[in-house]
Amino acid sequence: MPLPRRFLPALLCLAAATAAGGCASKDERAAAAAAEAEAALAGGDLRTARIAARRAVGVRDDVSDYWLLLGRVAVAGGDLGTAFEAYQNVVNLDRANVEGLRMLCRLALLARDPNRVDRYADQLLLLAPGDPVPLTAKGAAALQRGDADAATDFADQVLKADPRNFDALMLRGRAALSDGRYADAARSVEATLPLVGEPAQRLELLRDIYTQSADRAGFERTVERLARAQAQDPLAQLAWADVLYETGRSDAARAAVTGAARLGSDDDKVSDALLDVLERQGPDALPPAALLPAAQGLPPGRRAALALYAVDAGQPLLAMRMLADAGDDPDARAVRALAAGLTGNRPTALAALDAVLTADPDNPRALMARARLLRAAGRGPAALADARRVVADDPADVDARLLTAELLFGQGDGILAVEQLREGLEATDGDARLAAKLATALTTSGRPDAAAAALKDAARAAPLNLRLARVRTQWCAAHKGACN
Repeated sequence: MPLPRRFLPALLCLAAATAAGGCASKDERAAAAAAEAEAALAGGDLRTARIAARRAVGVRDDVSDYWLLLGRVAVAGGDLGTAFEAYQNVVNLDRANVEGLRMLCRLALLARDPNRVDRYADQLLLLAPGDPVPLTAKGAAALQRGDADAATDFADQVLKADPRNFDALMLRGRAALSDGRYADAARSVEATLPLVGEPAQRLELLRDIYTQSADRAGFERTVERLARAQAQDPLAQLAWADVLYETGRSDAARAAVTGAARLGSDDDKVSDALLDVLERQGPDALPPAALLPAAQGLPPGRRAALALYAVDAGQPLLAMRMLADAGDDPDARAVRALAAGLTGNRPTALAALDAVLTADPDNPRALMARARLLRAAGRGPAALADARRVVADDPADVDARLLTAELLFGQGDGILAVEQLREGLEATDGDARLAAKLATALTTSGRPDAAAAALKDAARAAPLNLRLARVRTQWCAAHKGACN
């Protein structure tokens, strides 16, 4: 928004005063700071804009335009606390300021303060009866209180005048979802997709709707839409690759995985997601011949994830080649040491892992690598301690759960091992590997009825999980009496 015209006379006076060697008045100094903030904000220099806007309100804190400017700068920089304070000052100085009231409605919603939302929205409605912004704000506040019917009523008031109002459609969809009216929720959110704007938030809500309603076709369609809408987001691409693998479209899945590995910055979240997708699919996710080319040029963390997959696929020598020039990245060092330990010099590999853990005691790659080598060396209790540390930090780590269970079985603690697998199933929303291990353990111990019940409960809790459904189908085919 351009600088208000009221700033211009002060700026002209400031220029004249400077030329004459005089001192600028408070009005002139505040206007100059506001002009600097406005220009910096327009140029994307948020730091300068923030400093200059604060200087303006510091000189004249009784001018609502300066607080309005500070609020805009704070919102642009994601500083919602400062934005809230600034817009409150705007409204305190100018109770009819529509922009200030609208922003306070939105910020109070983010702060989950429905009473404040109602207060600001009511002020707006006095200024502009029928304005959709305060009506949808009041509806969202009602939804935060758990009143889906009131939220729907507010949304319908807006939609009656404007059937394509984005905020009202989304509000109606969220209200329907909270009330378990999945078809209504999906229709409302689907209706927003042709409207302009970034679709990712809408698609994420749709994905949640289809997940909760166990609509597999809608879920798959929405994950694919998200991947298309977020072409540069590695997590969106990996989620779609997982669906492709799960539905047997392996060639497309491999292309999606290798492409996703090259997107975005090197961070643990993406590396973990990359490994999870591959491990869920198993040894046929990427053939060994494809791993080295896929790893070339990747950041160390992602290369370490692919190398760990190679180790788990029985290719430790290949993993060492993949990490030969990965440098001192802790994950790369940990996987390299694991591969070396599995191919020969275990004491040297354990020493290398100890060095990684001295610098980074909670590194899950290093802890799991050390646990695996300690188990191979016959040091079960020490291996169990490392695996349990990983589970404590990340209850959804499937490999750590499986290793912990195996070590507990190995020392005769079958009850604790089964409990580990059950807890893991809940933490992962029904991982098929844990389900298969649990069913096998219960069956082997002479409890096929318990295995059947566990698989039935897991499938009921995760109805969209095709891998889990296949595990249950295969187990039931082999134990027909237990699944009747």
